Parts: sequence; C-alpha cells; structure tokens
Amino acid sequence: MIWELDFYSRPILDENKKKQWEVLICETPTDISRSPDSLFVYSQFCANTSVNSLWLQEAIQKAIAAAGEPPKNPFLPPSDE
Repeated sequence: MIWELDFYSRPILDENKKKQWEVLICETPTDISRSPDSLFVYSQFCANTSVNSLWLQEAIQKAIAAAGEPPKNPFLPPSDE
C-alpha cells in the first residue's frame, strides 16, 4: 500500500474565525482495475492553534491504526517477510 498525504489550510473557519487545517491521506492505486471505492482514505481536521509536526505525527499514527497496516516506504528496499 502506497499513500499520498496533503496537509493544508481549508477555507473553513472555526468558532474563533481561524482557519481549520486538514490532513488528507489517500492510498495510491497501483492497479488500474482496482475500484476507487476500495482505496484507503483518512481525513482529520486540526485547529489553527494546534498545527505542528507532533499533531501531524499523531494523525499519521491514527491513519495507520485505521488502515490496519503501515504504507510502504518507497525509499527503503522491500522486506523479505
């Protein structure tokens, strides 16, 4: 499984009139015959005051837990498992 990740500010305001941020993690299809509905998608909103690398790391960990397996790292050689 290969993932794509975007972390960006949305044009959605919270109760304090501050922009909300969103992390969006999507599985990249590796086979064109695969249905888009079968691909993994994870989304989580973040308050403007919480945007940092620790929050993003926690969101990625939640996505891994929701997916049941971590994505492949394209920069590492395949494991022999």
